[in-house]
Order: sequence, then C-alpha cells, then structure tokens
Amino acid sequence: MNRQMFLEELKQQLKANRVPDIDEIIAEYADHFLHKAADGYTEEEIVNALGDAKELARAYASDGKIAESPARLPRLIGLALADVLIMPLFLPALVWVAALAIAGLAFVFAGAWLIISPSSPARMLLLPHMPYLPGALLGAGILALGGLFGVLTVQCFLLVKKLWAAFLRWHRSVQTGRKLPPYVLFPLAEGKAKRRLRRVALACSVMFAVCFTAAYAWMAFAAGNFEFWHVWGWFQYAG
Repeated sequence: MNRQMFLEELKQQLKANRVPDIDEIIAEYADHFLHKAADGYTEEEIVNALGDAKELARAYASDGKIAESPARLPRLIGLALADVLIMPLFLPALVWVAALAIAGLAFVFAGAWLIISPSSPARMLLLPHMPYLPGALLGAGILALGGLFGVLTVQCFLLVKKLWAAFLRWHRSVQTGRKLPPYVLFPLAEGKAKRRLRRVALACSVMFAVCFTAAYAWMAFAAGNFEFWHVWGWFQYAG
C-alpha cells in the first residue's frame, strides 16, 4: 500500500467512525509521510510503521469520547502546568540563535575589513600590524568562518522551529485526546535547502582551513618566527 491509498482508506474509515476534523487529521498524516520520505523511508515502510487505517480510525473515535469525558478537566490543568514549565525554555533557545547570528555578522564584518583595510580610513577599526596580502587571506578565512556561523544559525533556528511545532502537536494531541502521528524533527532542512546548506558549509569549511593555514604560514615566514604576533607586538599596549 502506498501513501495515496493509505490516506484515502484512512479518510474513509474516519468518516465511517464519524470522527470530526478529518481534513486536519489527513493533513497531519500527509505531513508525516513527507518528513519520513525526506529521511529516506519508502512509502511502504511508512505505511507499515503507522499500522492499519481501520484501527487508527477506531482509536480516533474512542479518543474523541475520552476528550469529552469528565476526566478532561484534570488533563487540561496538567497541560496548563506543562505550558508554564516548557514554554519559557524557548526564550533562551531564541537568544542563542540570535547570539549565533550576531557572531556570524561580526566575523563577516571583521573579515571584510581586513580585506579592504588599505583603502579604509585610518584608526576606524583597531587592527594589529600585518602585511596586507596575508592579512587579506586571513580576512577571507574569517569571512568563511562567518558563513559557517550563518549555516549554524539557520540549523539552530530550524531546530527551535521544529521543536516548537512538535510541542504544539503534543499540546493539541493532549487537549483533544487524539493520538496524532509523531512529529519528525530530522532532517532539519529538506530538498534543495538541505543540499544548499551542506554545500555552503563544505565550501566555507574548506575556504577557512586553506586561507587560515596559508595566512599563518605567510605571516610566520614574513616575521621569521612562528609566533609572529610577538614579533609585531600585537599584544603590547602603550601606557
């Protein structure tokens, strides 16, 4: 049985059991198929893991009766307490994503400044003494590091976004008393977006390693010392 056949049978069984919000349930399962397919599972494997459509429809019908029972009030109170504990955790997660984004922008700014430093007004940015060409190489490496931080920021944002979606699905499942399909967190990005992020991360990693190594070797040769920062007095400040 493939995806289309399973969804059609599930829809018919839900109608036969007079389950409300059928379109929403079908949409949840369709989304589950998409995420599992992106993770490398075949439609047949996904169908086998979900089980029999008739049994799922009967479970939805019985869950609906439970949701209307007097036991619903204690469950909603427990859900409210869980919200108080869980929802504040998303704030530091968003702060972390923002911090990564700011760090990435800082690396991009510093790298670009090292590349254009000969044409920039003097003393606009405190840069240590270094020859321009190896400094520009170092700047290119720092730009690549900024790109890596950009990819990491996107991945962390997608993780927070999916965790929020998973929390909302769990919330809806508890509130309605229905057993919804599990929310798939990984992969964080799918299709073209996943391939582009992987290519950018790989290109930036190679660029950072090559440029940083070449800049270090060049500066060590120019200074005649592996610890060239001491030779050029990078960390010596006038009193």
